[in-house]
Amino acid sequence: MRAVERTILLVEDEIGLAEILKFNLEQDGFHITLAHDGLTATGLLATQKFDLVLLDVMLPDKDGYEICKQFRTTDLQTPVVFITSRGSSIDRIHGLRLGANDYLVKPFEYDELLLRINNLLVNNIYNNNDTQFKFGKCIIDFDKMIAADARGIQITLSKIEFEMMKFFVLNKDKVISRDEIYKNIWGYKKNEIPNSRTLDNFIVMLRKYFEVDPSNPKFIVSIRGYGYKFKTD
Repeated sequence: MRAVERTILLVEDEIGLAEILKFNLEQDGFHITLAHDGLTATGLLATQKFDLVLLDVMLPDKDGYEICKQFRTTDLQTPVVFITSRGSSIDRIHGLRLGANDYLVKPFEYDELLLRINNLLVNNIYNNNDTQFKFGKCIIDFDKMIAADARGIQITLSKIEFEMMKFFVLNKDKVISRDEIYKNIWGYKKNEIPNSRTLDNFIVMLRKYFEVDPSNPKFIVSIRGYGYKFKTD
């Protein structure tokens, strides 16, 4: 019961690391295309559309800086994240000046990479002139952290409420487990998830804001025995 998977081009010549990242990202709902050298990556970027690019710097044939520079001549929208062992300030600044959206130095924690990917994908939902997400009569402004509720009345979301709605928007039409929400919003690992009604209480509040009839939700729908699904149709 997944929505169309978000696609990532992973450009990494270290085979072991590439396979580990591919496996973990696929477990988190992404479709991964691998490239182990610069020329292959360039060809894929010229012929296919991706939601995000993870790009190593030191590659066979053509380095990541050159790939990013060339890619930005035709595509200014798709997020690019450098993942590299080259971590000096000069390297970081150079990568960002070439048009990368983020720069992560190896070794890194997978959860940090996932958080950065999700943040970039959420931000990329909107064009440069529109940071608002609309569903029904509701509006959420992801820059100002304010919203209009189901009655059109302006409300201010708490940080957790904002992060939850951002996560729901990113995963629109996808069935999300309770464990996924606890992991992405509160940072809990699976064996650390508390036995409490914390999540349920936040869901109740979000439904009060955004549902015309909170007892019969149209947008934030419960999936019995599993979690929730955010839908706008």
